[in-house]
Amino acid sequence: MNFGGTAVSLISLAIAVTIMWRHQWRGSRFIVLLMLIAGFGITAAGWVGDLLARGGQMIGNAVGSGTSQAFGVSVPALVVVVMVTWIVVDMRDRSIHKATPWIALALPTVLAVVGGVYLGFGDTVLDTIGTGLGNFAGWLGALG
Repeated sequence: MNFGGTAVSLISLAIAVTIMWRHQWRGSRFIVLLMLIAGFGITAAGWVGDLLARGGQMIGNAVGSGTSQAFGVSVPALVVVVMVTWIVVDMRDRSIHKATPWIALALPTVLAVVGGVYLGFGDTVLDTIGTGLGNFAGWLGALG
C-alpha cells in the first residue's frame, strides 16, 4: 500500500474515533463505513497489519486445526460469518450497536488471517506453476 492509501486509512480511523468520542461512543452507518476503510488499510499496510495478521494467524491456526479435527467446522470461518452477519444486520437496523464499528475495524484483519489459514498453500502452488512454466519455456527455447 502506498502513502496515499495509508493516509486515507489513518484519516478514516481518526475521523471515526473522533466522531464516536464526541457522540459518547455511539456508532452510525458512516462510522462503520469509515472503520471498514481503516481496517482494510491497517490490514494492507506495513508492520501493524503484519503484527495483527501474525498474531491472528497463530490463534487461527491453533483454533482452526483443533476444531476442524474435532467437529469438521472451523471456528475462524464461523467468526467471519458472525462478524459479517452482525455488520449487515446492524447496518439495516435503525440503530447501530456500540460494538459494530469495532467489529468493522477488525473484520478485514480477520478476513486476511482466515484467508491466510485456508489459502496458505497458495504460494507453494504458484511456485510450482512458475517453475513448471519456466522449465517448459526453457524446453521450447532449446528446440528453436
